[in-house]
Amino acid sequence: MTLRFATIRSFVVALAFACVLVGCGPSISVRADYHPGTNFSVYKTVTISDAKTELDPFIAERIRQAVAAQLAAKGITRVPSDGDLVMHAHVRLRTDTTVSSWGGGWGYGYYGGGYYGGNYVDVRKVRVGTLVVDLVDRAKGEAVWRGIAEGTIDQNSTPQESEAHINAAVAKLFMNYPPKS
Repeated sequence: MTLRFATIRSFVVALAFACVLVGCGPSISVRADYHPGTNFSVYKTVTISDAKTELDPFIAERIRQAVAAQLAAKGITRVPSDGDLVMHAHVRLRTDTTVSSWGGGWGYGYYGGGYYGGNYVDVRKVRVGTLVVDLVDRAKGEAVWRGIAEGTIDQNSTPQESEAHINAAVAKLFMNYPPKS
């Protein structure tokens, strides 16, 4: 009986921890497109251009570092100039309005059925950032891959939280790079 209780308790603790991690993680949606027929195995080096961003220069540098790390993990070395690929990153910000509503209803309580609660509406402004990463074949001068990551931005995040959020977005963006043609 003690073993079963310990197993159940371990499972519940692991499940709760996983839920906390998922709940705390940034909500990031990604999509990518590429030039059909591209042989991505020929690209061995990349030159990273300056990120065009509406944000501060620290964010731009975090983006460059995150992209360089992901490409290095894929076997592509960052070089100061004349890389096989040239990476261009662009960041756009917008403010969305979200509306949530919920209301009361019929219920059964101690004194019988009846209506409870009222209708509530919550309207919030949410900052949304979009990161666009283009990989351009330097020799041909044409784009071969584009990745887009979009997610909400916490304006009160620390530099460490901002870096973690950017790293997570870029890692998710490059998860399926190079594409399987």
